[in-house]
Amino acid sequence: MEYLTLAKAQGVDSSSLQCTGVSKAPLSARESTNERESSELVRIQNHVERLIQEKRALEMLAQQLKKQLVTERQAHAATKRDIERLKQSQDNKK
Repeated sequence: MEYLTLAKAQGVDSSSLQCTGVSKAPLSARESTNERESSELVRIQNHVERLIQEKRALEMLAQQLKKQLVTERQAHAATKRDIERLKQSQDNKK
């Protein structure tokens, strides 16, 4: 922007000025870059979807294991009570 103001002050036609500070890649190179970026984005999205599915599966497995653990603990407690009753029964018979 500074160059444009300076050029106008010196009486230079702004339409004849070329922007040399910023150069754009040719259209084919930009399209190729866009295709690569798009392909990379699709690959990453697929990877994220797989990770989300895996996370859900692991969460379901964790929930099942928690339920199984509760059941196992209840069974253990019941067995422990049965053993105590049998011991008391044996002690009472003596």
